[in-house]
Amino acid sequence: MEEALALTWLTLAARIRNFKIGAFGTLGLAILAAVLGVVARSGWVLAMLPSIFMCGYVFLYRDHLLASSWEERVLAIWGEPGFSMGIFAHAVASHPHPLKNTLRAMAGTLPENGDYSLPAPPVIRMHRVLSALRCSLYEIRLYRAAALGIFLASLPIAGWLSLRLGMPRAWYALPTMALIPMAASALSRQAWYVWLRRTEASLASTEEAAADLAGAMEDLDWSHIPSRWRMKFTVAVLGRQSLPC
Repeated sequence: MEEALALTWLTLAARIRNFKIGAFGTLGLAILAAVLGVVARSGWVLAMLPSIFMCGYVFLYRDHLLASSWEERVLAIWGEPGFSMGIFAHAVASHPHPLKNTLRAMAGTLPENGDYSLPAPPVIRMHRVLSALRCSLYEIRLYRAAALGIFLASLPIAGWLSLRLGMPRAWYALPTMALIPMAASALSRQAWYVWLRRTEASLASTEEAAADLAGAMEDLDWSHIPSRWRMKFTVAVLGRQSLPC
């Protein structure tokens, strides 16, 4: 229990630092872009918009990595002597910390263990698979949002360049628009491989909890996830095999 609590405070402190750096970094770039826009009075300043977006996205993604790594480690501790998931989750959620809402959100991702009993090993492995799957689905949504956000943030500089160079020359930039869905697909594929690495040992051991696992997968947030990706995850978990990307 002490190890899990220590890990929780270390993770919370790292998330606080990450948010501070992200907020100051994004705000600093925005202020710099505004100052350059007033001083230089050049449309080239619009090229900073994608970098401002990426700065915010990077720190948001790092926060996700911190939270998911914490959850993965806590689930790995579950089953060790002296550790009760129900007691630990209640202690984290009810702690009177200034960021108690963040702690409650972290505890809310943990499995319900109201009776404080230790489940069978297949059930614990099932929860680890579900945790990794939920994190991967969130990563895919982040990747796709990043690809779309960068594209939208690039439109102002693209419009300014089209006016500066003339519309005929601007048509040469249109093929680059095809890179947006390609980037989203490539990043989603990366989330798929990360998920497989996380669950490779557990996928072969979920047969005893297959029925419960199928129902739990239906309750996950599949919004903005393409149907083909949902099929890939479903077949990999319930069929105990992976599909080529």
